Amino acid sequence: MFFKKQSYLSVEDEELILAAIEQAEFGCLAEIRVHLAKDRRKDIYHRAVNTFRKLGMENTELRNGVLFYIVPKVKKYVILGDKGIHEKVGDEFWETVSGVIKSRFAEEDLVSGIIEGVQMCGEKLKKHFPNSDNKFNTNELSNEISKD
Repeated sequence: MFFKKQSYLSVEDEELILAAIEQAEFGCLAEIRVHLAKDRRKDIYHRAVNTFRKLGMENTELRNGVLFYIVPKVKKYVILGDKGIHEKVGDEFWETVSGVIKSRFAEEDLVSGIIEGVQMCGEKLKKHFPNSDNKFNTNELSNEISKD
């Protein structure tokens, strides 16, 4: 018996999220990733931290990675910002982003929640990690949506 890997979002939804990531990263030196996880209700924070490390997000030169770890089936998520970003934006920023995502998820609009969170991060990161001349507009990390 063969099992098809579960797809959490449509191809079109994933394309919208990828476009939001590209737009958010344009003009700044930061890396944003989205990871879609299976329904495992226990220990979501530690799984997010492990995924952050597995994806190499703490290996960026400026420690400027942000991971949106999403469990679509149960509408849970963790947003992790690496040391370089967190030192600049603090807890209040992450709470604001989290509030927007939580609100959209409650409205059954996972895609808008993810996109709005990514956009908010992009705007903030452009202030703290500007790349105004776009000389170094290469990705240190892939923008692809990872899954488990």
